[in-house]
Amino acid sequence: MDTETGKVVQVLDSVGGADDLQYDAASGRIYFVGTTGTVAVFKEMDPDHFQLLGKVPTGQYLKQGSGA
Repeated sequence: MDTETGKVVQVLDSVGGADDLQYDAASGRIYFVGTTGTVAVFKEMDPDHFQLLGKVPTGQYLKQGSGA
């Protein structure tokens, strides 16, 4: 989303509803922990675009991306 205009600039293909979302600025990656027992990993290509790197199965009991 463009923070100045509120316009959606990209919609990401996620993995169900969100249990947690983490952004790692050093790697430019988003880690999206979904309700389906999967983590989707996206790489920042430029400030307005992310590319899906892959979906990693975690099992149905992982919550909050911390393994708790």
